[in-house]
Amino acid sequence: MLITFKSKAHADVVMLGDSARELIRLMGKSDALPSAVGPEGIPKALAKLKAALAEQAGAPADTSDDGDEEKESVALHTRAFPLIEMLEASEQAQVPVMWEAGKRSY
Repeated sequence: MLITFKSKAHADVVMLGDSARELIRLMGKSDALPSAVGPEGIPKALAKLKAALAEQAGAPADTSDDGDEEKESVALHTRAFPLIEMLEASEQAQVPVMWEAGKRSY
């Protein structure tokens, strides 16, 4: 599943569901879909997200080997970058950020 974040202050951000839901929870929000954070709640959500990501960045990496397959993964703080930009732009413009399940267009 894809989740699309929307704001009038930034281009849409589309993420895989698991990563998006984790980032939503790190903002202190319910991962229920659809949902939003209003302009007044963005500073707190942004601060929580940044603090949680900084804490995770300091944690040791998972080096467990679940099989012979090579796995490439992108760190959550890297995946969060476009969402953080959106939250900052939305805070500046005083507009909400909304998210919903993405719709496939193929």
